[in-house]
Amino acid sequence: MKKILSAVLAAAMVLSMGVMAFADVNFGSGTGANDKPIGTTAGTDDVTFDEVSIVRGGKVVKTLAANVAYDELQGEDALYFPVQYAGVDVTTAAPSDWQIKINNADYVDGADFYRDANASTKVPANGGTALVDNQLYVKVSLTDFSDFEDGNVNFYFYIYDKSTRQASERVKVKYSMEDYKATLKEVDLDWVITVAGPRAYKYDSKAKAKNATFDFNGVAFAEVKLFPGETYKVNVNTKYDKDIARLYPEADFEFVELFGDFDKAADVVLPASKDNKFIYEVVDGDLVAVDAEYVKGHKFDSGEKVNGYLFTTNELGKYAISDVELDLEDEDIDLDDDTTSAPVEDNKVNPPMGANDFVGAAVALAVVSVAAAGALALKK
Repeated sequence: MKKILSAVLAAAMVLSMGVMAFADVNFGSGTGANDKPIGTTAGTDDVTFDEVSIVRGGKVVKTLAANVAYDELQGEDALYFPVQYAGVDVTTAAPSDWQIKINNADYVDGADFYRDANASTKVPANGGTALVDNQLYVKVSLTDFSDFEDGNVNFYFYIYDKSTRQASERVKVKYSMEDYKATLKEVDLDWVITVAGPRAYKYDSKAKAKNATFDFNGVAFAEVKLFPGETYKVNVNTKYDKDIARLYPEADFEFVELFGDFDKAADVVLPASKDNKFIYEVVDGDLVAVDAEYVKGHKFDSGEKVNGYLFTTNELGKYAISDVELDLEDEDIDLDDDTTSAPVEDNKVNPPMGANDFVGAAVALAVVSVAAAGALALKK
């Protein structure tokens, strides 16, 4: 009997972990009084969303109906959904018992309620309709799409009232990254492969291992050997890093973050017309000097010629390009023998776990529990 109970317990724990992996993720809560926006009793059963504003670079680039197919999302976009109650726009703060829940939040960086008396000037129009002053929105911020698993952004969100256990309308967000997957033939590697966003390239299984030249949207070039039958995910990000810039106010920076899960070391060139820049890698929030050589007319196997800073690395990273040489505070960081990057300091505090990390930890715990339960069953 004890053996059976142990086995049942182990199976139940594994199943519970599987359910947790697909559970809703909780985000921002309301800050207002515990009343309906219209009425006297808290609740979300009459809350709906009829449109969405896509905000990029602080401006509304498009406004469209909610629950339709999205055709032009980009990493780090913010989606603003105006909240309606009984068909009327809500212009009060969200009740404190309201909470935003999102299912399948892999591409979601965060979510919160947004309301501002000067929203129309703070988030103006640039192709869409400016945000409305005092309108209550659900703001959903997307990730930069750098750590993407597939080409489909697919999630839904809703507002949940913790006191009445009522839920609002569910809003679906569906977006397929354009030309996400592509197959490379051996002859394709005779040309430069342009990376302007998240892509997954599969190299023909019948081809021979060969060097490929990737053009990361003009801000970087990388040459690396591809192997037949392998799939390589690549992306590029040029977001300005304000935190790094504040540490070195004397410098004018450009930032380039490169993504590529390659098997071999890559020769990277950061284009520059003159030998007047200094290259650093951002490692755990710190800058580490990169041993980069300025070259003129560096020729890749594809025939592409580029002027700029050349270095070799086993792992692509985030690079800060400065117009002045920086006096780095920490001179004791040792570079990894295999990369241009410095190792993460052991005394750094681990960041708080996100939803995916939590699920991973929970699954690991379940495996340990299953092993323990199995051992108990055998012992008994």
